[in-house]
Amino acid sequence: MLKPSALLKRRLVCMLYEAMLVFGVVFIAGWVFDTLTQSRHALTLRHTRQFWLFIVIGAYFLYCWMRGGQTLAMKTWHIKL
Repeated sequence: MLKPSALLKRRLVCMLYEAMLVFGVVFIAGWVFDTLTQSRHALTLRHTRQFWLFIVIGAYFLYCWMRGGQTLAMKTWHIKL
């Protein structure tokens, strides 16, 4: 039996919470990148940084979704893939 879809308000609040969590992931990943490459300016190695962040964000979502079909925000708001 199918469960009903989450309401739009619940999904939007979950997306806002997810955005805050991803901001933290991107912040830490950017700090690690800057520390390892000793970059002093945001435009230094711009394409490499974008690729690194793409990989890190993708790994975050894949790890969460493969472990239980939910990210931390989805667990909080009881939403599942």
